[in-house]
Amino acid sequence: MLLENLLKDPLSSLQHMERYVNDGSPSGFTRKFTTSPTTTPFGDEERFRLNVLRVPAVWSQAQGHFPDWMLPPSDEESSYLMVHPDMKGHVQLVHPQIHQLGESSFGAIPTASGRTVQCDVPTEHDYIKLHYDGILGRMNRCLTLANATSAFEISQAIRSAVDSRRLPKQFAFLPEEDFRVVTIPGPEASHQWGMIRRRYAPHARQGISTHALIPAFALFSRDKKNPRDPVLLDQLLDAAGTAAESSFVETTLRPILASYFALLTTLGLQPELNAQNLIFGLSTEAKIVAVILRDLESVDKDVSLMEDLGIHCGFSPSAFKTLSRTQYDYTIRHSLMFDFKFGEYLLAPLVESFCRFTGKGEDAITAAIKLLVEAYTADLPKDFFPKNLWYGHERTMIDRTSPARPYTKQPNPRFRSQ
Repeated sequence: MLLENLLKDPLSSLQHMERYVNDGSPSGFTRKFTTSPTTTPFGDEERFRLNVLRVPAVWSQAQGHFPDWMLPPSDEESSYLMVHPDMKGHVQLVHPQIHQLGESSFGAIPTASGRTVQCDVPTEHDYIKLHYDGILGRMNRCLTLANATSAFEISQAIRSAVDSRRLPKQFAFLPEEDFRVVTIPGPEASHQWGMIRRRYAPHARQGISTHALIPAFALFSRDKKNPRDPVLLDQLLDAAGTAAESSFVETTLRPILASYFALLTTLGLQPELNAQNLIFGLSTEAKIVAVILRDLESVDKDVSLMEDLGIHCGFSPSAFKTLSRTQYDYTIRHSLMFDFKFGEYLLAPLVESFCRFTGKGEDAITAAIKLLVEAYTADLPKDFFPKNLWYGHERTMIDRTSPARPYTKQPNPRFRSQ
């Protein structure tokens, strides 16, 4: 992917980067467990159609709005749901009150997340996150009412903080304030199937405007279709010239670190800021002007931290993605999200790519990151992170229905001093 092409055609370039400028997760499961050959983001099919179901309205719980071009309007009798084509014949959807209405009127373009698709409509480019009862990456991707409600409430809390200028100027996010979940009765148990509408346009502070979007993984991944193109971070650094190092620290590293810790200290929210969930927003001059969070379902709600800092967000009582000191892995999960998901999956490849291009050693950049982290963590409890330790995950499958996790323990955190 050439930077000049990205600036000329931001939308199609973004769709290309999602699929082909993506080396995948360091876990190694990205391509091992993906969707079917005709729907996988790593295949050659440009788009596919979703399936539309009609269900009794009493089964449906929803927030927000789905436009008529996306779904038929619900009424007192009926509600409607989009389903991934891989799920069309799922046994839970075989029910006398579920009616298959055929395919969506628009095409769905795969994204890096196999169950999230972008709507191929001339004037609309929003995303739909779908229920997927199967393994993608290394876990099942069912979308229940707890998942959807959490994303909805987090989206509203972040929107309020952005609008009231309580988060860093460069921070933005993709709102997820429209969802629908249907509860399908069964002979032994009911089953929930949901969908979330994610907006394409970032919600940012007034005055912040982005021209082009780059998923973070695309900064340091090779273009599978154009393998001779330099990685995008190299091209951005080359454009910065003699200011490459200061530009990398000030416009790339500082904003993402500031945003991560501001979400914690302002809202008590711990984002999963890996290379897939972060997007960089560029100006028409190819300057990074925004760091954009997506996938709000993955954000942790730290209720103990909220109590410590006097934060009142009014989230619904739920065990889903909620952290509390009563949990055995409370500080472990702080380390997992920062040291492992953010550190090893995002900061490390960014730093390594920068040093490879500039020929500089990693020590100076790592030291600069540690100084920023030390400043940004000043308002957190002293025992927020485990001291002189960091935690990751084994390269194995993860069962989201169980509190147990395959943690690994390592000494000497790479990007913080304690």
